Amino acid sequence: HGDFLQAPGQHLHGEGCPHCAKEIQTMGDTIYNLKNNNIMRTGFLYVIECYDDNEHFFKIGITTQEIKKRFWSRNNMPYDYDIIFSYETTIIDAYEIEQNAIKSIYEQNLNYLPKLYFGGITECSSINPIDIDDNLFDLKKEQEYLR
Repeated sequence: HGDFLQAPGQHLHGEGCPHCAKEIQTMGDTIYNLKNNNIMRTGFLYVIECYDDNEHFFKIGITTQEIKKRFWSRNNMPYDYDIIFSYETTIIDAYEIEQNAIKSIYEQNLNYLPKLYFGGITECSSINPIDIDDNLFDLKKEQEYLR
């Protein structure tokens, strides 16, 4: 992932690249290692609509477990939510699709920062990402066609 800044204490404790750390936390390994070792883990790409009395937004994300298990408590998701889209694929494909959609959200200034904290708070949008990302739109249409 290139150069990155790090405090001396983090270096002494063996902490590495923050991008790799996020990949390991999300997928159990880095994209690089998964691809090079041809490890194909199942993953879910999802879009949920989140809301409460004061806020309404969308979140895109990936998980290695079912969405209901991912957000099993109010600590994991402090908002009510509805699953708009769930797509089972490899965790690598899910990650790459998610990252492209998040890039589109930020490029179009449609990102949304919820008031209540939860893991994945930076992956939120003021509108449904399926409406602005052609790949997500096509995957949802394909999924609807197969049903």
